[in-house]
Amino acid sequence: ASDWSSDVCSSDLDFAQNLMSTICGEHRLDTSARDTLDFHYDGMRLPNRKMAIGTIRYGANVAINISNLKAYSISLPLQGTQALWMRGEQYRSNVNRGLIVSNNDHQELIIDRDCQKLQVVIPERSMHMVLADLLNQPIEQPIIFNPEMRVESTQLIDAWWKNIQNFLQLNTQNNGFFGLQMLSDDYENFVIKALLLSQEHNYSAALHAQAQQQEPTYIRKVKSFIVD
Repeated sequence: ASDWSSDVCSSDLDFAQNLMSTICGEHRLDTSARDTLDFHYDGMRLPNRKMAIGTIRYGANVAINISNLKAYSISLPLQGTQALWMRGEQYRSNVNRGLIVSNNDHQELIIDRDCQKLQVVIPERSMHMVLADLLNQPIEQPIIFNPEMRVESTQLIDAWWKNIQNFLQLNTQNNGFFGLQMLSDDYENFVIKALLLSQEHNYSAALHAQAQQQEPTYIRKVKSFIVD
């Protein structure tokens, strides 16, 4: 059902950086003690939109310097904490608050030693293709998300992450299930569309306007009647 699946452990910083660069895109991994890593990645890349879904931990306090990711790295701690520094602002992340790292200015992601997290990586090209399809127009500017995903206050975001967890569980329990290959095409598109429609970004207003246009006239009239 996937381009690849991987379950790897390592204490080597260079190995961890090289593996995650193939999954997330270019970045630099730093830790105060190069030999203290307890890195573990368990995940897969799906074949259609090249989305990678998995769980990751570094087992050490690490800093990830990002400037040219070419992808969206979306994560939610299952335990522990992390923080994103961007344009002088800090965004803290825990079990109730996920993070989206967009491919824009220089950013630094600080991950605590005890942090184990869900991670979804969506290539920039795939995100743009799905948004262009939703809006029926080409995407001229990069999509920049609000980096904070507030799980505890947004039901749609909570449901999005539960869906990711369920998919990982399904894949683990049904390793080699022949139908997953056919399912993955629809699933990747669904995940990207659900993210674009539930998390704030610089095209949210355009999507809202598009949704209003597509709403049947009789429903708009009923809504207007109720409001007035």
